[in-house]
Amino acid sequence: MLCCGKKTQDNRDHSEGVAPTSSKTSEVCSCGNRLLPDALFCPECGRQKAGKTIGDRETELKVIEELGQMATKLQANMQKYPKGGRKLLSLGRGTQLRYFAVVPGPLTDSATEFQRWKGGILGYWESNAAFEQKEAPKGFVNLLWIVKVDHLPREHDSKGVRVKHKEGDKKQELVIIANSENQAKEWSFLMYEFLATLRSHDG
Repeated sequence: MLCCGKKTQDNRDHSEGVAPTSSKTSEVCSCGNRLLPDALFCPECGRQKAGKTIGDRETELKVIEELGQMATKLQANMQKYPKGGRKLLSLGRGTQLRYFAVVPGPLTDSATEFQRWKGGILGYWESNAAFEQKEAPKGFVNLLWIVKVDHLPREHDSKGVRVKHKEGDKKQELVIIANSENQAKEWSFLMYEFLATLRSHDG
């Protein structure tokens, strides 16, 4: 379930959002045999797998452009709790200032630009300079692991955002503290929109 705590225009709560999906989906040949995602021909009947139509490609390019635009808007300096969580606060360690960004996965010969977004991350860096210099992130969450994003109006002076994610059977959460309540609302909603767009297209 993916959520940002807001309701859409048709009055549905975002808690009805989209479940994480695999970065590749199998197809079924006209002969009924299920094809592997990377297969070019059906091993049963020998037919070539149908390629994307011009309309499909145009749609994918539009989605890629939208994802890039939203990713740029999601870049921001915000606070986060240390990896040890809130327990470390009792030891005198407070929140940490980090630069957050959504970036696609690595460039490979086999991955398309859209598949790179499917394999992307929500990462955080020491600073904007570290991000611009392409240093490794201090930490990250795989985008397809994220199951819920919501604004925390009753915590952290209404500036909190909780990103829940699941690694196998292990549930975790990343708590981010924005610079203002308005930023927290906008960032959480935009993150929801980014993930919904990513998962709505089968690329």
